[in-house]
Amino acid sequence: MNLMGKSILITGANRGIGKSLVLESIEKGASKIYGTSRKEGSLDLNNNKVEEIIMEVRDIESVKKAMNKISSLDILINNAGVLHNVPILSEEEQLKYAKEEIEVNYLGPLNVCNIFWPLLAKNKSSDNKGVIVNVMSTLAKVTYPFCGTYCASKHATLALTRGLRAQLKDLNIDVLEAYPGLTDTDMTKGLDHLPKVTPLKVAKKIITAIENNQQEVYVGDDSIEMADHILKDPKGAQDEANQYMPDSLKI
Repeated sequence: MNLMGKSILITGANRGIGKSLVLESIEKGASKIYGTSRKEGSLDLNNNKVEEIIMEVRDIESVKKAMNKISSLDILINNAGVLHNVPILSEEEQLKYAKEEIEVNYLGPLNVCNIFWPLLAKNKSSDNKGVIVNVMSTLAKVTYPFCGTYCASKHATLALTRGLRAQLKDLNIDVLEAYPGLTDTDMTKGLDHLPKVTPLKVAKKIITAIENNQQEVYVGDDSIEMADHILKDPKGAQDEANQYMPDSLKI
């Protein structure tokens, strides 16, 4: 797919990977980029191709209101996400974080896809397809104990993504699974001792994957290595992840 002249909706576009996706879409010649955020004025990009849309992905009415502002759509990128380093067994007050992760990381894309797919399918053909991109992580395929609730939300999003692909295959809408590795964003503050990929590199790889009509894209050495490990030895990959159990979480 050539992005020239395409209209694109990117959720969580005010920072990190989302903002870089906006910039890369401009670079590739998209005619209109709708970037969502929760607070007006937080999408700090002065470009006439970019329109900020206030949308809370957890609120179906907010998503419907956003959809009414968009006349046509070629590419939908579900990028909005939240991460709390919370294990499965937690103090009761921490369970609110698990709920937020499920609501934003899983129910958010579910809401957005349910509302926007008819617009995405409009006037599409085998030569002019629509695309949905769900930005996840390899933690959709393996679980680290220190962030078990986040992993659960991403596992759910992977199931959502593959279910979408099956349902939409006859409507000329492709679905792409994006697996960034550890990325240098606000979500990974405090992990500066670990190697990270830049948000712009992630965005470039995702856009290239759209152009090449891929179903999967992995970005960053850690993501690529984990994907290979999961493919060759899924049990071994999970056993390795299980070692990342801080003493403070042991029961």
